[in-house]
Amino acid sequence: MSTENKIGRFMRNTGPLRFLLPVSIIFIVIGVLITITSSKSGPYIETTGTVTNCESVIDIDDSMTYDVSFTYIVDGLTYNGSFNNNKKYNVGDSIKVYYEEGNPTNVSYTKNMKFIGMIIIAVAVVLLIVSIVLTVKKFKKTKELDNHKLDLATIEKYNSRDLSDEITEYYFRFDGNSFKPGYILEDKNRTPIYEAINTKNIIALPREFEFVNHYTLKTKVHKITRPVTSSYDYELFSTTSYIKIDGENVWDYLHKAGIRIETDLSSSFPKMKYYIKLLDERIATVETSSRFVHEEDEAEHKIKIPYGKLYYRIWTRELDMELVFLTVFAISETEQLVVE
Repeated sequence: MSTENKIGRFMRNTGPLRFLLPVSIIFIVIGVLITITSSKSGPYIETTGTVTNCESVIDIDDSMTYDVSFTYIVDGLTYNGSFNNNKKYNVGDSIKVYYEEGNPTNVSYTKNMKFIGMIIIAVAVVLLIVSIVLTVKKFKKTKELDNHKLDLATIEKYNSRDLSDEITEYYFRFDGNSFKPGYILEDKNRTPIYEAINTKNIIALPREFEFVNHYTLKTKVHKITRPVTSSYDYELFSTTSYIKIDGENVWDYLHKAGIRIETDLSSSFPKMKYYIKLLDERIATVETSSRFVHEEDEAEHKIKIPYGKLYYRIWTRELDMELVFLTVFAISETEQLVVE
């Protein structure tokens, strides 16, 4: 497994923990501080205040809250107070508030701040447990991937391949200009060898791609969903992205077929490479490109920072064309640069 694969696996698997752990710690600290502070204070006494001002506040998540200012009287003296509330008040409205006995300046909208502190701590602990469970599940799934055993029929099928075929260079590109956009694999003469033609493109439903092998003239229709991508703080290595092929996660689909992918980002960045393996044997080398290029155009083989659908140069045998094409199709469709 390459360094990129190891880093990517670790970052993706620990994403929930790395994201929720700091949040949980902050919540626990806040909860503890509230609990300690409320424990040191005396009992709270209920009184009625008068609203003097109420201003709306837009939070980061676009939710609306209100900063409420009010006055209240204790033993003939007038005090000012304020707190944030989800309820809107008008100036002059009466509002129920609580002040600390012996310290009227300490005011709250509840007389049991200790209880609130305990709730905050409980929520933080739940978040921490959830993040640990999710992380353990992710590591367990990758371990199952490493230990996955192919059925005997699949092993015999691929072991019986004729490996005498020579390795040929092909070019993979997205065709977005035609009436039925899709993907095309071409040889150095720009002759289509393999295609995935988008025959049904409905936003709310899975798309239908007709996979056509121009060597064997065989066709097969697959239902392909649109990419689903998630990331923690938009980290390159933690990004997970997949499509479903005939209802199954494409990476699971390929892994069950014996495919493993070794990602190489560092050796010639941004000219990324992928080494596709079948039963631990490399069956294809894939190199990203920002434009269609032939071997004689190497001097013009300019690469830009990867973004969106790219061109790909592929070196493989004809007999592995179907699996290799689907693998590059998945890499191109998704936004996960580090795959395995």
